Amino acid sequence: MYALFVWLLIQVRTLIRKDFKAALEQNDILISPAAPSAAYKIGEKKDDPLAMYAGDIMTVKIFRSFFLYLIVVTRNIVCII
Repeated sequence: MYALFVWLLIQVRTLIRKDFKAALEQNDILISPAAPSAAYKIGEKKDDPLAMYAGDIMTVKIFRSFFLYLIVVTRNIVCII
């Protein structure tokens, strides 16, 4: 069972890498939000798992693709470059 799970994860990672490679063939840089909103206070969203999930899902693709990335934080905007 564990081997199947690992195999599926590798397949998903490969698909994500292919998507990023295809996008980078057409563009020199990709800019994406790193979070759907500004940071919230500790414990503020503990009763709202959907809001916490939305904050995580923005960054999962780039982390799983194993491409180099840079997170830029400005006064009002946080982006993954």
